[in-house]
Amino acid sequence: MLAQIVKALMPFLAHVREAARTGKWLRWQEYAKALVAAAVAAGAQLPVVLADERVSGTEGWALGLAAAVAFGAVWSTPNKQGE
Repeated sequence: MLAQIVKALMPFLAHVREAARTGKWLRWQEYAKALVAAAVAAGAQLPVVLADERVSGTEGWALGLAAAVAFGAVWSTPNKQGE
């Protein structure tokens, strides 16, 4: 499972490495769609996590992993070019 998460985040991490090397950082708007996806994934986990009114370590990891996988999957998917 961890290997799948790392695989989903690899394009983003490669971009960050390239941006750091060249000094050219993307504008925040280019991350907006992925950030919204991460927030929605984390929000979808909240009812499960807060069912007992506290967050355990395992539940915290599940929340973070859901957000990270959603961010990586959406960010690495290219947008469809306009016609």
